[in-house]
Amino acid sequence: MQRSHLALAALATVVVPRIDIYQARPAPAAEGFEAAYVLDSQSRTWIVRAPLNPTAGASLEAEAAFLRSIERHVDSGALPFVTPRPAGFAPLIEGGRAMVYPHLPGNQLRLERLRPGPGAAASLGRALGALHSLPTSILEDSAFPTYTAEQYRERKLAELDEGAASGLVPVTLLRRWEKALENVVLWKFMPVVTHTNLSEDCVIMAHGQVSAIADWSSVQVGDPAEDLAWLVAAAPMDSVDSIFEAYQMRRAEALDKHLIDRALLGSELAVLKWLLHGVHDNNAEIIDDATAMLNDLVEATTQDTSTGSFTVTTMPAPVDRAPSERIIGDTGALEKPTSTSGGSPASAGITTADESAASPSTARSGSVPMTPDGPMSNEEVWTAAQPVVSTDDSEELRLALESGEFALPDYERATPPMPYADAQTEVLSALPDPETDPDESQRSDSDGEG
Repeated sequence: MQRSHLALAALATVVVPRIDIYQARPAPAAEGFEAAYVLDSQSRTWIVRAPLNPTAGASLEAEAAFLRSIERHVDSGALPFVTPRPAGFAPLIEGGRAMVYPHLPGNQLRLERLRPGPGAAASLGRALGALHSLPTSILEDSAFPTYTAEQYRERKLAELDEGAASGLVPVTLLRRWEKALENVVLWKFMPVVTHTNLSEDCVIMAHGQVSAIADWSSVQVGDPAEDLAWLVAAAPMDSVDSIFEAYQMRRAEALDKHLIDRALLGSELAVLKWLLHGVHDNNAEIIDDATAMLNDLVEATTQDTSTGSFTVTTMPAPVDRAPSERIIGDTGALEKPTSTSGGSPASAGITTADESAASPSTARSGSVPMTPDGPMSNEEVWTAAQPVVSTDDSEELRLALESGEFALPDYERATPPMPYADAQTEVLSALPDPETDPDESQRSDSDGEG
């Protein structure tokens, strides 16, 4: 049973006392869910998320329990970001409950805006390091899966066997992945709490820092590399060093020397997972999309797969590494895949460095931005880090604010600003409408850029 965004908004009145709803819009939702943005008369934005089937309902209940269990880690500062905090639940006629929680203020991460240094890239690494430092005991009595290192490897081998049985995976890739999965040396890791479904959509930025992480429906205890695979595949290469350096500094455990190897392997196996999703759903469009991505991956993987393996080389200093090189060893040249359709995972596939990404002077590690008159003040650094806004966009924003159509989130308590990796602040009236504008999420990132 699917509801309109107005029907979902009505559920908020059951949870939030004396709420006066001003506006409602459909919100993007994962498979099996429906959601709506709700703006009230106090300029508070809420999200109402409801399951569409019993399986999704059970997942939502497990997610809510997990969110409650990590509240103390958020409040204590052990996690340097916030998470959705349910305000309450509204019963559904067909059974189950809808969850209502405050909208997480900020903007979705834009990987292409990451720059090396102590800014957004380092913040992302610290956030993941903090997540992976959570005690695994918080999932012991939950409905989420818990894997040992060997169980996790066996699970990946089972996926590989299923892919081979489909007859759609090139033999060269099957051999490449099988050799890596059978190399037990790569799979000696300490299982940690992982988000497992990280993407640009669920990492929220504010003033160039990770301010929140959403969508915890797939959390598990498993391989930390699974949360890093999408970054190895899609983030600008010159920012990957900053991400991993900050990540390792935040982790209390000893260095996992094969972490990047498994992350790179995971970015390739994401294509296999996408293919199997299409096979399970008998979706020809997804199958065709995944098959094309696998063919691109074969071309990108130029090594001899009969002898190749995922092995870390000695990592040179970032300034000595050519822009076209990866920090992984004999895995072959990496090429940027062609854009795909059908909502395939952004982390799937292999990419090269974003050669246009250059570290701004304000983001160099260990340096203080200078002017002819001496070190720049915090206010000057903040001003220099701002994205350029076109005259038209600025005028439109000014008129909207003066009309009282919406209110911007309050960032007074935000971390001091660093170079941005997020777009301008989005407001409810500017959020994409999945029903009337399904391609809005793919629009150009030109807004707010010079």
